[in-house]
Amino acid sequence: MAGVSGGYSVCKVYAGTQTNASVVSAPAAGSKIVVQWFTISNGAAAGEVELLDGSGGTILFDAFLPINTPLYVNCKRSPLVLTAATALCFTSVTSTTSRLTVGYTVEMD
Repeated sequence: MAGVSGGYSVCKVYAGTQTNASVVSAPAAGSKIVVQWFTISNGAAAGEVELLDGSGGTILFDAFLPINTPLYVNCKRSPLVLTAATALCFTSVTSTTSRLTVGYTVEMD
């Protein structure tokens, strides 16, 4: 991840409806995931997408995307900070292909 010391990125493609799919695995105890930016898009069906603080956890981001629509969110001024030792998860409502790319850091709690 350019410009961020110790930054990581992950790209996932999900086919069909997802419920609590792990995007970034939980870091070690005493560490937390901090989302700096993400891009999300859906395929041939409009629908709601959510980023979650853990499986079935608090909703960190929620949006309704029209058909074949990408969305870029820059969180650097107000990052999405997860609970310590918790995975970043993804849930979608419609049965379509979703693409998600996340730029994040892992920081000490």
